[in-house]
Order: sequence, then C-alpha cells, then structure tokens
Amino acid sequence: MFDTLFCNVRIVDGTGTPWFWGSLGVQDGFVAAVLPRTTKQLSRHTIALEGGILCPGFVDGHSHSERPLLSGEPTDCKTMQGVATEKLGLDGMSPAPMRPIPIFWGSTRANWACCRRKRPSARWLR
Repeated sequence: MFDTLFCNVRIVDGTGTPWFWGSLGVQDGFVAAVLPRTTKQLSRHTIALEGGILCPGFVDGHSHSERPLLSGEPTDCKTMQGVATEKLGLDGMSPAPMRPIPIFWGSTRANWACCRRKRPSARWLR
C-alpha cells in the first residue's frame, strides 16, 4: 500500500524518452513505483491528475536568487514552477548577510555623487 498514488498522469521521466501514461506511487516521502496507467493499487490517498503532467524537479542552471534567500523574501514562486535545485553565485558576486542601508538618490547626478563618496578601497591593487 502506498501513502499517495498519483493516477492517470502523463509521466515525463527526465531521460529524454517520450512521455507515457501511468501512475506514480509514493511511500515514506519517496517515489516507490511507476506503474501502468490502468493499474489499480491501494493507497491512503489517491490523487487523480487526469491528463496532468508529472516530472522530476527542474534545475535552474543560472539563478539570481541569492538576495531573496538571504533576506528572507518569499521564494515560493520557484518551487511552484517546478524548480527543485538552483545554482547560485555564478556571476562572481556574493551578497553576504545584508542590512538595510538608506540611500536617497533623487537623480543620476546624485547617484554618481554618492558613488564617488563611497568609493571602494583600492588596497587590493598593491
């Protein structure tokens, strides 16, 4: 007996083969079996997806989610799109734990003036 059985669904298994009709049994939080569409199995919960698509989680190979993850902003939208794994820090930047810094830029000129006042240290050049 499965904990959950997803029935009558198009299964895309991630191997590059065409999708197929089937059912997927879950036991203790793990995929326990992939079954033919017509299989009648006992389960605690049955979810009839009738034409839906079931596939492995997607990998976002170039993500910019560092800031939301570190600042506590919601990231549910990625999960709801099927993203299960993200690669972070690929652009050479790393938003370390951040604290709000009030910056009041009213114009491009004020922006550049602020940048000139807050110049980065050039000690690394020596």
